[in-house]
Amino acid sequence: MSSWQERESYLIDIAGRCVSGHKWFDLCRSHLVQASQISKGTIYNHFPAETDLLFALAINDYQLKINNLELLYEKHSDPLECYLLHHCWCLMDILKSKKFVVARMLPNDALLALSSDIFRQKFTDVFNQYNQLNYALIDKIGDVNGYNRRELVTAYVRGAIVHSDDENKQFDDIQMYQQLCYAIMQLLGQSHRRVINTQLIEELLANITNSHQQSLNVL
Repeated sequence: MSSWQERESYLIDIAGRCVSGHKWFDLCRSHLVQASQISKGTIYNHFPAETDLLFALAINDYQLKINNLELLYEKHSDPLECYLLHHCWCLMDILKSKKFVVARMLPNDALLALSSDIFRQKFTDVFNQYNQLNYALIDKIGDVNGYNRRELVTAYVRGAIVHSDDENKQFDDIQMYQQLCYAIMQLLGQSHRRVINTQLIEELLANITNSHQQSLNVL
């Protein structure tokens, strides 16, 4: 590997493959030695604490979500449309690639306290940035008095993703995404709006399928 960052990215990619399809994070740094063919000392230098592997995956996952949300925001002027499409994309990404669902375990202050300083700070920064982007979109969708929409929607989306993974849902089930959008709209107080255009969901599916195939071709 030509640089520290390239090697760390490689190790994170290997870690993600090792826990692909798992319902619980059961990967240790020692397991990564055999999987990556990189020395124990080098791996421990990259991930000083055992929980750093989990947070490394989470940081990577949240950064991908931020990138997707920012791209959608540039393309879609309607904040509700942008918000719905983003969370459809998040679910597609997990189901298509059988990614480990970090929302099963995070956020978790006890685990965060066990991580090394660098990963603790990186996770805190990217997690807060992602939440603020979501909250800004919710605020732009419009105010509804009487309840905390941020809290309700965040909890629902997290639960829906975990449930879909538990049930081994098919990533190309259009109706599943329509139901997700419908439920989010109810929680956002936007029941008077039409459910998102099926064509937009199909475009997301096509894009994520192409991206997945390209990543396979690189391997």
